[in-house]
Amino acid sequence: MTARLPPFILIGAGGHARSVIGVIRALGHALLGAVDSDPQRRGSTIDGIPILGDDSYLAQHKPDAISLAIGFGNRPNRGGPGLQPRRSVFERWTTRGFAFPALVSPQAIVVDNARIGAGSIVMPGAMIQAGAGIGDNCIINTGAIVEHDARIGDHSHIAPGAILCGAASVGPESHVGAGAILLQGIRVGTATLVGAGVVIRRDCPDGGISLGAAQP
Repeated sequence: MTARLPPFILIGAGGHARSVIGVIRALGHALLGAVDSDPQRRGSTIDGIPILGDDSYLAQHKPDAISLAIGFGNRPNRGGPGLQPRRSVFERWTTRGFAFPALVSPQAIVVDNARIGAGSIVMPGAMIQAGAGIGDNCIINTGAIVEHDARIGDHSHIAPGAILCGAASVGPESHVGAGAILLQGIRVGTATLVGAGVVIRRDCPDGGISLGAAQP
């Protein structure tokens, strides 16, 4: 049975928020609404929940009265993973005492001795195997596989269908693109972008970009 948590407010109301809403609802948690920095979104709704205002709305609540979830993803590009906004929001509100509970879809498979950090979300169809460790504020997206003893650093995104083989590791603030494969024991550095569909056979340095066939 899912533990009862204070009702959620999403920070961000873009496309990724719809996936987060789906997981929160599937877990049976209450959802008050979302906040968003875009003034054109405020006063409207997203999948039936109201957009209540900007981040200042959160300050009206005591930290133990609500749960927070980040409703936007990262924006990987050729200049780097672009995860700083997620990290900034997570750190801003955790330092004020607000909680970002981990969210694991009922349609995901997570073995008992895997670790899921605060604020991380595991989407439907994902699989996290024995001894794997997921840091704080990560996205393990739809159908991704994190095999035994793999490690994923804080604020990283494992995109849909990506595979981390046994004991592979991904540093903080990195992005592993859709359908990419990290072979066993491979290490991907901090703030590193792995392109979609790439097979990584060698370690990737911090701040690197590995695009495989797309590399000019």
